[in-house]
Amino acid sequence: MDRGKGVQLSENINVTSIGVQELIDDFFARYGEKGRAVLLAAVEAMIEIQRRNEYTRLGDFDYKTLKEMLERLGGGVNPTNYLRALEREYGIVNQTYRSTRQQWWSFANKEAILSWYERQVGKHSDDPVVKVLVVKYRVLKPEEKLSRLEALSRKPSLSLVEQKEIMDFVFNELDKVLLVLNEIKKYGDVFRNEVNVLSRIIDLAYQLSSKI
Repeated sequence: MDRGKGVQLSENINVTSIGVQELIDDFFARYGEKGRAVLLAAVEAMIEIQRRNEYTRLGDFDYKTLKEMLERLGGGVNPTNYLRALEREYGIVNQTYRSTRQQWWSFANKEAILSWYERQVGKHSDDPVVKVLVVKYRVLKPEEKLSRLEALSRKPSLSLVEQKEIMDFVFNELDKVLLVLNEIKKYGDVFRNEVNVLSRIIDLAYQLSSKI
């Protein structure tokens, strides 16, 4: 992990939960939806690293995983300037490790940030329709599908086995992806990330069909 070349940076800043919410509101007022996307992706990057059991003392999230989460949210955002603002102007994150290959950040007040995040994604959480949609989304295992399609899309050509894999996916699973996508779009404020993941799956399937 290039530990020898790494440089330890700033200490965490102690910020109250109320202060964090005020800082976040001001950050969004100045940096808009792209700023919001970066902060959401940063939290989801931390959650993803925990889900993968890739715990490290370097920080809560790294640049690579952050970019992966931004792609799932729709891409199109360079997070560098927004991260700089979150760190230097607002103290919401601190860069805790930097090397020639890696950059890591930690949240100054992880508990407050997670509370904010849960409020964002937890809207309508008591709605039984939303719960059913969450179940449908989960059983699709869309992250696994997305990861596999992304891997195949990077290949210049597909083997016969891979072509059959795509055909099986298209005829057995793609309609289910579309069905769930159309349902969760009705709750776009709750399922923003999920909408982008399923849309990306459909886009990749469309691209890969040209290689068959």
